Amino acid sequence: MRIGILTFQNTSNYGATLQAYALQESIKKEGVDCKIIDYHEKKIKSRSPIVSKINASIRKFLVNISGGKKRNAAFKDANFDLSNAYTDETIAQANSEFDKFVVGSDQVWNIKLIKGNMRYFLDFVNDDEKKNSYAASIGATSLVEDGKEAMKKALASFKGEISVREETAKKLLSDELGIESTVVLDPTLLLTKDEWEKVAAPKTLKKKYVLVYQMGRSKSLIRVAKKEAKRIGAQLISIKPPLDNLVAGKNIFGAGPGEFVRLFMDAEKVFTNSFHGTVFSINFNKEFYVELLKMGNVNSRLTDVLKAFDLCDRIIKDEILPDGRIDYKKVNGLLDEKRDRSYEVIREILKK
Repeated sequence: MRIGILTFQNTSNYGATLQAYALQESIKKEGVDCKIIDYHEKKIKSRSPIVSKINASIRKFLVNISGGKKRNAAFKDANFDLSNAYTDETIAQANSEFDKFVVGSDQVWNIKLIKGNMRYFLDFVNDDEKKNSYAASIGATSLVEDGKEAMKKALASFKGEISVREETAKKLLSDELGIESTVVLDPTLLLTKDEWEKVAAPKTLKKKYVLVYQMGRSKSLIRVAKKEAKRIGAQLISIKPPLDNLVAGKNIFGAGPGEFVRLFMDAEKVFTNSFHGTVFSINFNKEFYVELLKMGNVNSRLTDVLKAFDLCDRIIKDEILPDGRIDYKKVNGLLDEKRDRSYEVIREILKK
């Protein structure tokens, strides 16, 4: 059996890259041939409205001074087993390469992000029995009104398994589209810490450190991280910080996926406003603190995963850190249960 995964593989985003790798490895563990579909589409490449409007020469300069050239080279070396390369015009040819398709994880069903591209709803697949999703995310607390009918029609054609990453997504699909689904783990949580150790970069940092990983710029997140680092006598390190929001410590711009994993694995504590920053902290049993983003309705991913592991008390409020340590015996018990159920969904996909 040949499985084709459709996801955001052509990117230098840590979460997208690592979830794609994790899903491929998790399916391969079930003894089947699995490839990530090497789909190239222009809309996702230029999905950042700010970056796309910057003059090309200025953009190149910013990429170089922020370590982007080194980082992009590292991402190209990600451990993907890729299919033939496809474009919008040729992706239908993938029907002859694969017996089944799995779309997910990440925000593949975020209509705004994908700009209405129905390839991420497997519209090119010629047999509805081959259509499946794993941990697809909508990434919001509401559906785009003018995209509902297209989503409903596309998902109604799925005769395989439909699974999503968040309870919020499950509720939206059920309440607004009449589509039922199963909630499963983000693929990065399917792999154990020992399995991630195999792809982590070698250790290079000897001093203990507090790690900051932010998706949205947040000076308050840096302030509380700096204060805590000073309190425990640790270095402050930030991964790929915005150029206007550097930490008074070590700012790492050129880290590849393996270095990203290592930095989380060895951190003393983690401060983040990122979904994948949160899940890697949970998986590696780190003491971590989460600041919710202050933009739009984008926090459902964070709040849903915190609720799933009874960790809502890790949210920073008014720059005050929560008391106490995380009960990882309880968290790991929940993780084991959810991991088992998620692998059952993968096995159902492979059985049908």
